[in-house]
Amino acid sequence: MKRYQVYLNQISVSVIDDYEKLTKLSRSKIIRYLVDSASEQLIALIRSKEPGKTYLMDQLSGFIDLKTNKKLDLVSGIDDDFKRMRLNTSNLS
Repeated sequence: MKRYQVYLNQISVSVIDDYEKLTKLSRSKIIRYLVDSASEQLIALIRSKEPGKTYLMDQLSGFIDLKTNKKLDLVSGIDDDFKRMRLNTSNLS
């Protein structure tokens, strides 16, 4: 986490302070939640405006590799994804 200095409207700070009293959350934590929520909404907006980078068949991937036309082992692919996230899908690992 990095530290930033921002300038806020006094009315906004008053609202955050009132919410702080109600919830027992710190002002900085409330501001972090608000910024995180706004950034998630911005990401969704940006993605909805971007032209699709994949074709319909690419979105249905997992069954056939479109480059080689070979069937894929879906379970193995999911296993690899979980390993990248450091999650175990079996006791054999």
